[in-house]
Amino acid sequence: MTSELGHYETYIFDLDGCLYTGNEPYPGSIALISYLADMNKKIIFLSNNSTETSDEVLANMSDMGFPVVGMQAMVATDLTGKYLLEKYGKVTVSVCGSESLEASLKGFGHRVVRLDDHSTSEFIVLGRDVHFNYEKLRRTVNQVQRGAKLVLTNSDVYHPGALGERVPETGALLASVLSMLDSPSVIAIGKPEPYPFQKALELSGTSRDACLMVGDNIYTDIKGGSNAGIDTLWISYHRSRPRASPVPTYKVSTIDGFFRKLRNQI
Repeated sequence: MTSELGHYETYIFDLDGCLYTGNEPYPGSIALISYLADMNKKIIFLSNNSTETSDEVLANMSDMGFPVVGMQAMVATDLTGKYLLEKYGKVTVSVCGSESLEASLKGFGHRVVRLDDHSTSEFIVLGRDVHFNYEKLRRTVNQVQRGAKLVLTNSDVYHPGALGERVPETGALLASVLSMLDSPSVIAIGKPEPYPFQKALELSGTSRDACLMVGDNIYTDIKGGSNAGIDTLWISYHRSRPRASPVPTYKVSTIDGFFRKLRNQI
């Protein structure tokens, strides 16, 4: 398996829960990225982060010690605006999410209007919103009732935080919205949907069989990669794979274990 892990031209990495948690890199993660870069491998970071832009994520990674100069990240924050532009053109949106999400949507030329009772938005974009509350729930639901299309940046219910805590994610907020809608229709953007992997493949400039998706979430990273025809490596962190869940091409217990398997193989 080790020699097979080293033959790929492009390595696509999930971030939170895979390479680091919070602002703490996992053991071996910085060394792994440095090693692959030294071997002239293409590295793409593909994350369902919907609170920060790609540039902000790379800046945070640099602060953690990752050698990200010249590397590219694709995050749900930016993929959402890009998808809407490619699919619908420049549109009017209300946002339930971070300031960075709003800024990114504006950067793609969309008109962002306030989420209130008088909005006439074409789309409601729901991202991870740490200030989500009763009023935002009410306004989001009623805008959808008035005809706005509901766009979900990412479907994760939570992501891992420090000391094993679970950090609520966009999917948890979506559950409350859907509970109030009779026949909901949701446009989902992030992994495991096809769009992020399509864009990562375009960015890689290589064929599907030359790419490896590396991630810790079997329902987003592994499922999405497999559906896109990309080989996958599940970083299990000593978890057992749930029954009926997607089957990864490879499985390694830790990111450091992946690094050690590669070190003498490339």
